[in-house]
Amino acid sequence: MEIQNSTIPNVPSFHPNEPCSEINLPNVFVSPHCKPKNCSLDLLKKQITFKLLYAKNSIYDFNFKLASMFAKAFIISSIAIGIFSVIVGWSIYQAAKSVKTWIQSIYFFILNQLKDFFKSLEKQVNYLILTPC
Repeated sequence: MEIQNSTIPNVPSFHPNEPCSEINLPNVFVSPHCKPKNCSLDLLKKQITFKLLYAKNSIYDFNFKLASMFAKAFIISSIAIGIFSVIVGWSIYQAAKSVKTWIQSIYFFILNQLKDFFKSLEKQVNYLILTPC
């Protein structure tokens, strides 16, 4: 698979008639115009190795960017789910407090009614016991 010149940013290529010369290897790009007869075999190997390493590093860089993008999306979605859970939990808590208050008020109402009933029943029983026949 040939790496096109456009995939490597800021890397100079050789001119058609220019012989291959020793250039800083991080900036070397093997041009299709560079004829092997003008290049030393060692330099050509280094240039091809650099191209392969650049392609490999580009793939690793892409995978790292993709992984970091998914990690950021996961973190953001986790935070959103956490906030949503807190809001829902707080709403349920408030509803439970109001239901608890409502149940307590019904309970105390029934309890007071029963107290009143038993007090009146006690009065009636006392009246029946204490009054002569």
